[in-house]
Amino acid sequence: MSGLTVGYLSIDDLILELKTKTGSEDEKHQCKQIKEILEKRHLLLVTLLVSNAAAMETLPLCLNEIVTEVLAVLISVTAVLIFGEIIPQALCTGPSQFQIAAAVAPVTYCLMWMEGIIAYPISKVLDCVLGEHCVTRYKNSDLKALIELHSQNALLGIELDPVQNEGMGLYPEQAHMIQCAIDSSSKTVGKIMKNYALVKKIDANQPLTKEFFEDLIKEGYSRYPVYKGDPKKIIGILLVKRLLGFKSFGKTLMELHVKLRKPLVCKPDKKINDILMEFKKGKSHMAIITNQIAEFKKNFEADKNACQNSMLNFSEMMDDSNIEILGIVTLEDIVEALIGG
Repeated sequence: MSGLTVGYLSIDDLILELKTKTGSEDEKHQCKQIKEILEKRHLLLVTLLVSNAAAMETLPLCLNEIVTEVLAVLISVTAVLIFGEIIPQALCTGPSQFQIAAAVAPVTYCLMWMEGIIAYPISKVLDCVLGEHCVTRYKNSDLKALIELHSQNALLGIELDPVQNEGMGLYPEQAHMIQCAIDSSSKTVGKIMKNYALVKKIDANQPLTKEFFEDLIKEGYSRYPVYKGDPKKIIGILLVKRLLGFKSFGKTLMELHVKLRKPLVCKPDKKINDILMEFKKGKSHMAIITNQIAEFKKNFEADKNACQNSMLNFSEMMDDSNIEILGIVTLEDIVEALIGG
């Protein structure tokens, strides 16, 4: 009973869940048996302690009938210490912990029912006073530390079973990427955006010259914000691939009626995970960062269908609002933040 008390109650529910999902068929079966026992932890605890107390009180009484009082005390102390405490607890918390816990689960379950008239009321009192056992889960900071502990660098000084732990250990780059992905839940686009003043932009009235195309190739970007007149008045996002095949040097984007993408708009405090979900919808892979979202979107509300297909409609809907654009964020920026680039 002493060994089972320590053995059962030292098993974490989270470890059971992990073994249930990733373990062998035998391990999954063992975990199922153990989980049924651990669902009522306080009842299990009281049952084992009552059984242990009964055995402890009965032993010296029986020995007193067989040997002298002095021998009864010596045998009782040594027997309890070695065979009732040290050896059982060492076995029940050792490498075979799950196997032993699963093997004696039917007997333990029967004991819980047999002693239920005593153990159940006490366990309910414990549930009410101390609360029921909660499922174990890690905070993000704990997860990052756990990932670090499982990196190859952290495992170098630890002796592990080469058979059971084959393939264990994350490369430092893997650990860093996972930690950055965990941190993404608290990162905002304002922290990773490019300052709008430093962003390469295209004027819709700019003539498309040979030098213009050479600059685009040199820059190497796949999309650019397009404005008309005032750089703050963005009228859409240009996909460079839409210029493939154009040979009319000297004409402007306005004259060629090049289709532009409607940009996404968000505030700088928006989480990067949220903007990533917007990017995954495929409507746009560039977001404009501004605190004046309502004013910015007002330029596109007149005809939503037209503003996705016509440069002319974009320009006609522009008003004189003085919108402050803080920066832009692209899908590439989000990916770099997620992998720690």
